[in-house]
Amino acid sequence: MDLLQLVDATRTEEDARRFIEKARWPEGIICPRCQRKDIHRFKCRNQVRCRACRYDFSLTVGTVFHKSHIGLRKWLLVIHMMTESKKGVSACQIQRQVGVSYPTAWYMCHRVRNTMYQPSDKGEKLIGIIEIDETYVGPKSNKPGRPAPGGPKAAILGMIQRDGKMIAKHVENTTGKTILLTVASPA
Repeated sequence: MDLLQLVDATRTEEDARRFIEKARWPEGIICPRCQRKDIHRFKCRNQVRCRACRYDFSLTVGTVFHKSHIGLRKWLLVIHMMTESKKGVSACQIQRQVGVSYPTAWYMCHRVRNTMYQPSDKGEKLIGIIEIDETYVGPKSNKPGRPAPGGPKAAILGMIQRDGKMIAKHVENTTGKTILLTVASPA
């Protein structure tokens, strides 16, 4: 979905609420506690009650939007900006384009990034077609021909599976033997 389609689909807060509800529960609302579909909507507030376990919950329970006073339209715009940007989006850019204060923009960016982070399990193996590359991380030397302050740069080996799983690991060097040992036991 591009930005124009998102803006058209979420013209009001109620449109944004329906958009999120349909995306989250395409088959109908399910209780997060007992996983049943027998719910009752409250007309005066944006909550529903499960008739089976009597649990009151909102559309945002268990999401990045939970317990946030920021409008859902703004949240959707921030998520779109952060996921569609190739080089990332700063909190200052969110502040200018969405119209929120800097602390609010920082908070939103932090919550979205934290939601997107998925730690890899220990012992996870990559299968199928795997692409491998290395990069070097560390301080840049100010004087050509001289070593950088703090010592040489650290080598990072990145391995990515075609369906998206990725593992990055610090290695001592990038010799063929080291790379083969790292690929054999990536976790």
